[in-house]
Formats: sequence, structure tokens, C-alpha cells
Amino acid sequence: MESASQDKIITHIDGSFLINMFSSVLSLMESNVNEVNELNVFPVPDGDTGTNMYLTIQSVTQDLEKIEGDIDLNKVTDIIAKSALMGARGNSGVILSQFLGGISKVFSRDTVIDLNLFIDALEVGAQEARKAVANPVEGTMLTVLTDVAMSISNQKDTSTNFVDLFDLIYKSAFKSVEETPTKLQILADAGVVDSGGAGLVVIFDAWLRFVKDNKVFNEIVIPLEWGKKRNQDAIDDFFVSVDHEEYGFCTQFVVIGDNLDVDTLRDNLSQMADSCVVVGDLDRVQVHVHTSDSDSVITYSKTIGEVIQIRIQDMDKQKDEFRETLKKPSKVDMVNESKVSVIPVVLGDGMSDVFRDLGVFDVCLMKKTMNPSVAELNDIVELVPGSDVILLPNNKNVIPVAEAVAKLSKKNIKVLPTITMPQGITAMVGFDREKDLLANFEEMEQLFDELLTVEIHTASRNVEFNGVNVKEGDIIAVTKEEILTNGEDVYSTVINMFSQIDLDDYDIITFYRGSILDEEECEGIVAKLHGMFPDLEFETVEGGQPNNHLIISLE
Repeated sequence: MESASQDKIITHIDGSFLINMFSSVLSLMESNVNEVNELNVFPVPDGDTGTNMYLTIQSVTQDLEKIEGDIDLNKVTDIIAKSALMGARGNSGVILSQFLGGISKVFSRDTVIDLNLFIDALEVGAQEARKAVANPVEGTMLTVLTDVAMSISNQKDTSTNFVDLFDLIYKSAFKSVEETPTKLQILADAGVVDSGGAGLVVIFDAWLRFVKDNKVFNEIVIPLEWGKKRNQDAIDDFFVSVDHEEYGFCTQFVVIGDNLDVDTLRDNLSQMADSCVVVGDLDRVQVHVHTSDSDSVITYSKTIGEVIQIRIQDMDKQKDEFRETLKKPSKVDMVNESKVSVIPVVLGDGMSDVFRDLGVFDVCLMKKTMNPSVAELNDIVELVPGSDVILLPNNKNVIPVAEAVAKLSKKNIKVLPTITMPQGITAMVGFDREKDLLANFEEMEQLFDELLTVEIHTASRNVEFNGVNVKEGDIIAVTKEEILTNGEDVYSTVINMFSQIDLDDYDIITFYRGSILDEEECEGIVAKLHGMFPDLEFETVEGGQPNNHLIISLE
């Protein structure tokens, strides 16, 4: 893009200007969705960063277009904040929504936005985005936002033109994105930049094009060299707030009081314990920690407010067997009598049936990818007759969406950070309709973490990762951390995958057949494996998931 022009002077932004800025972002992001998606490491058609960021912006622009009458700045900023949150999909979408919510909060201070106010807003937006992530890691879109905010901080009281300011924002973001591989090793290994950061470059590029009257919003602006190989969407690995390291005691309680400082309580407890989750408001805070010294945690919390509903449990409890649970009578008829409602995010009609048979209140059934919006998931939560809800995201990319729903809703919501549907199914083994919210959450969270899940996909792109060379159209076996192997067909890929796994730790293997795999072929694979490993128990379940051949769980 050419250098910013000095001829045009813009010193203030009003509501109408802001609406047009976001429309420009939507247009340029639409042109670059695939290029941003290409920076994801695993070549599977789900959870793509560019798509999630685009849909988040689309939610904002659609609601902005509905404004009638006078376009008041406060009305515009209120819509931006609310629509971004409700439309946020995936980690990148939720982080983007927190950034937009932060800048909107600052914009609402006045009737127009001057240069100093805009600089303040970007600083607050970067801070809000970082606060959304439990364990921020550098080399992600969080780093880019922070770098941009720092680069413009010294422009306060000296900037005279939004054209120049947006030029600096764009160039700072571009430079920061190019440096992400130096801050995150997986990017350096793959030879690419962070995909979320690349999405931000598109957004800031659109801002600059708009203020310069450059109406070209249909070209690809992501540099080709950024995508020599694809990286794992780094945010996925850093957004989970509970690490499930099972040692000591799972300690849960509620703190009640007046004007409780949730952030301070969370910060202090995180210094004393692991797996720290502290959520709530000024009057009531729910606490979950893993610690070897529960007494110290509770004693400190009593200095903040009254501590009630204390639950402490040793975390050495053994798993129940999943196969036996699947054979139990259906709990569907008993759901309405349950003290707690469980809502999983599910892909595939067969998977939906499995969860319903295990006693969930309802499922958030997706059709193509595991990417519900905050609004879609929240609508189901609002149908729950009671106030206590457990959400099963069943995908890393859905965890931040579920957490956003938990913050938004007035119901008591706990998010169990399951990252695969088999993990969610295994967690349901611990669900007891007669127990309360915290007791169920405690039981369920201890069951799923040791489960190994492997997905069998058709590769959608060429990639080289961890020494595995994959070509578009190959069949690949993927875990949450790596591509295990690849082959020309499902049969050879699965057989090869099993030869690479240490099976001594597993007893039961469950095949969830996707809709794109022939039933006879699936049966042939299972029969072959049963002959190769006679000591293992094999089960086949009709999953119906549309975007992979198989999901295989080993426990």
C-alpha cells in the first residue's frame, strides 16, 4: 500500500464515519479470509482464524446497518461492543470482540472521537483483549495489539491527522506480525507468521484505505511470504484457563460480600494454587483451584468475604468405563428433573444422539464446523428451566465462546474445557442429575483429560509439520498437538497410526464414523485392528460428523 497522503486532513470521527470504517473492514476481510486461514497449521476444514474474525466483524456491520434516524456515536459504539461479543466465534473472534469492546468503551466518553481519544481507546482495547486470555503468550495477535498500542502512545497531543495515525497503526501491526516467529517457536519452526495477527493487519489496512479514500477493498493484502507453511493457530493453545494437572486437592467454594474485587482475588489465588478459575461479580464469586494446601486458600479468601459451599476432593479418583456407560438406559426422560443442565456443542447427528442418551439438556448442533456464535449458544442456555448449567465446548476453538456466554448470562454457568467430542462424552460419565453444579463439575472434570483423541481427515492443503509431508488430498491422522501420519486412504492411515501409538495404556478404542466414510470400509478397518490387537476392545458408533472420516478415542 502506498504511503499515507498528507493532502487529506481528518481530525475527528463521528458515528457515521465509524460505521463506514467497519463496512470497509468487512469488505477487505472477506477478500483475505482464505489467506488468513492458510496460516493455520493443521490442514483441516474447521476453526479457521480468518473465518472467525470475518464472522465477528460481519455481526457488527449487520447490526450497524439497522440503525435508523440520527446516528449517535454512543449508539454506534454500544452496538459495536454488543454485536462483536454476541457474534464472536472461536478464539480469534472472542479476542477481537474484547478489543472492540474496549475501544468502544472509550469512544463512548464523548460525542465525537478525536485523535487523543482514539489513542486512548486502542490502549484500552489491547488491555481488554489480553485480559480475556488466562495465560497470554507472546507471538500472537495479543502481541500485535500491544505493540500497536505502544507505538502510538507517544503520538498523544502531537497527532494532527487520522490519516497519519492510521498509517502508523497499520505499519506497526505489519512489523509486529512479521516478528511473531521470533517470539513463538512453533511459528519459527513452520516458517510463518501468526494468523490472528495477520487478520489484524487486514483490519488496520482497511481503516487506512478508508480514511485515504482508497476504495479498493477486494484485493489480497496478506503477503505471500507469510504463508510459506502454515502454523498452528497459536491462540488455541493459550486460551484454556484450566490446565487439569491432577495433583493435590480440587478445592471449590463461593465468596459472597460487597464490592468484591474479582481480578484481585483471581490474581492472588493464582499465586497460591494451580488451575485457578475465579468468576463472578461484585456480590458473588465462584472459585476453583487445584492445591495441596486448601486451608491456606480458604483462609485467605475469608479475608475478602464470606466463604460458603466449600467442596474439597482428592484428585486420584479412577475413571469409570465409557463403554459400560453407553449401555446404560437413556437419561433423556430424566433431564427435566435434573438439578443441573448440560449443554454440549456437537457436530453430527449421531454424536448428538450419543450426548442426548447420556442425559444432556440439549445440544448446540452445528452443521459444518464447530463454530457456534456467542448468540447461538446463549439462546440454548436461555431455554434452560433452571439456573445451573455446564457447557461442554468439545473444541478448543469453542472454549472462549462458551466462556463469553458464561460472562454474559445471568445463569450460573461452568465451562468444562473439553476439546474433543469424545472428551465431552467421557466427561458425561461423571454427570449425576441429583448432584448440584459444583459437585457435577468436580466429578466431570477429572474424567476426560487422559483420553487420547485422533481425527482422520482429508488434507485440505499442502503442509510439512513435524517431519510429516502432507499433500492436499492425503488422508491424515491428527491429534490436538500434531499430525501423526498420512496415507493414500483411510485404511492405511489408520493402520499406520495404530502402529505408532503405545497401546499399553489403553483398553477401549471407540470409532465414531463420520458421514463421509463408508460403513463397510469402517467395519473392515475395525476387523483388521481387532485381529492385530486382540487384547483391546473395539466399539463403533455412528457419529455422522461431516468434516472427517473418523474420530477415534483411546482410553
